[in-house]
Amino acid sequence: MSGTTNPESLTIYSDTVVTATFQSDTPVGPFTSLTIAPQTGNILVGQSITYTATVEGKYGTWDVSADATFSIDVGAGGTWTDNVYQAGNTGDWTVTVQYGGLEDTATLGIGQVKLYLPVIFRLYGP
Repeated sequence: MSGTTNPESLTIYSDTVVTATFQSDTPVGPFTSLTIAPQTGNILVGQSITYTATVEGKYGTWDVSADATFSIDVGAGGTWTDNVYQAGNTGDWTVTVQYGGLEDTATLGIGQVKLYLPVIFRLYGP
């Protein structure tokens, strides 16, 4: 028996029954679900949180965080760098991820540190 193989195909020159399984590093649809993680989070203004996006389909599950589109409610402010969000405004917000025609959401609470300085009284007598 002779033949050739590469990551996408298998050619056999024989009358032999062959079963081959290929694993793709590239997401292969159709996709059945998209999941964002974490589903809930709490950070402070100025802090960052990293999200991941996982897509599942007939042929496997893949981390698509590098190719997915992440967003947060407009009023939240802040900035995105790929899948990392740096908090802008306080409140409870919805984070959305989109990939391959699918969408999932998470909730993010953003708080603010309140600093209370002690007040020191000194009494000066006569």
